Amino acid sequence: MTRRTAVVVIHGIGEQKPMATIRGFVKEIWKNHPGKNQTHFWNKPTEYFQTFDHRTLVGYSKNKQGELSADVDFHEYYWAHQTAGTSTGQLKSWFMGLMLSARSRYSKHPTTLQPLWSVFWGLLVMTGLVYVYLNYTLDIDTALPNVVTAAGYFVVAFLLSHTTRYLGDAARYTRASPDNIKVRKAIRQEAFDLLLSLQNSGKYKRIILVGHSLGSMVAYDVLSALWSHCYRFSIAGAPSPLDQRCLAIVEQLQALTNNLTEGKAFDQGEYRALQQELFRQLKQLRDGNHHWLISDFITVGSPLTYADILMAESDSDFILRKADRYYPTSPPSAVHGFSAEHPYPNFCYQQDGNFYLHHSAVFAPVRWSNVFSPSFSLVWGDIISGRVDKQFLCETDAAVPVPDKTPIAEFAVLQGGWPILKHTKYWSELKTKKGRRRISHIRILRRIMKL
Repeated sequence: MTRRTAVVVIHGIGEQKPMATIRGFVKEIWKNHPGKNQTHFWNKPTEYFQTFDHRTLVGYSKNKQGELSADVDFHEYYWAHQTAGTSTGQLKSWFMGLMLSARSRYSKHPTTLQPLWSVFWGLLVMTGLVYVYLNYTLDIDTALPNVVTAAGYFVVAFLLSHTTRYLGDAARYTRASPDNIKVRKAIRQEAFDLLLSLQNSGKYKRIILVGHSLGSMVAYDVLSALWSHCYRFSIAGAPSPLDQRCLAIVEQLQALTNNLTEGKAFDQGEYRALQQELFRQLKQLRDGNHHWLISDFITVGSPLTYADILMAESDSDFILRKADRYYPTSPPSAVHGFSAEHPYPNFCYQQDGNFYLHHSAVFAPVRWSNVFSPSFSLVWGDIISGRVDKQFLCETDAAVPVPDKTPIAEFAVLQGGWPILKHTKYWSELKTKKGRRRISHIRILRRIMKL
């Protein structure tokens, strides 16, 4: 049996309907693919979910012999039902927690979070001044201030009810408070089970994991958990060490990582080609139960650009969590305390004379690509998204500037033009002001996925 490619898409915030995200994604990425012959997809029952709302979209095309063949299976991980019932109180608590932080906390986000913080507090102060002016300065009937107050409450209630539908998911998932732990666990466990089932099915040669919006944070967490489950590639209950071919690739990756951390010229293309080759070699270190098939991690419109804010209590806390391998980085974080002579300080550990990739080295074989729309003035572009490479580099000497090219490939798309809000347009065909088709962002996604 010819193995296929599996694409798993994890949707973002909002009251999503099952299969809504994946159908639009497959239509543009696959069905309209100019490099394929007579592409189509069928909606088939899936064996990987326990609910009847989940389906598998099987992508077909005609091969060189003119025969119709199944090339790729598209799966959507649907999780919106897990956050249903989020209260406005939970949203307010999360949002106020962000806004009550000092403005300096957002110094790394001078064009997005800092202006948003200033606008929020400016509007709050202005509202208070208007209320005081109406109550104590003007010699008017108290009915007017009461009307203004009532109108203000109505507007706030309206905004909260509608905002909760979209940002409530972020409030529940990104905040590890006691009332959110059960929800976070359920979301991650279902995604983990799906990916593990796909890996163990024997149907696929590789898996591409795509996360949109908040779904990219879910995907990052689950990718880390799955790697921690599989990274020793156990065969018959015993861990399988890296062979000489893998070690040779790891040594080359380490040399390029040293260039990066020392501020020397860094070849991103060579690094990512080595990651791909390491992925291929790791597929040899497997049996039917423990192996690794995820080759690419693609984040689209990702709030991971604010990881230091959303995933940690402070800048120092975020740095510490990366250093102690709680959060995987690209390239993997170094082993502190090992001597300089150790040949693979970032990627491996040694035990009984053998080398193993460590539990946080998922981005040794997995290539990370990030697609975002640059934002400005809090209106243009996608304020939710941005570059992620500077957040997820392994810690470097503060005196060495972070280069433009890192192991994470960054793609800025949808720059300028309409529409203003682009967070949901990353795989949608757009029109320019002159009515021309705008699909360069779709071409980039196709190029990254290499279907």
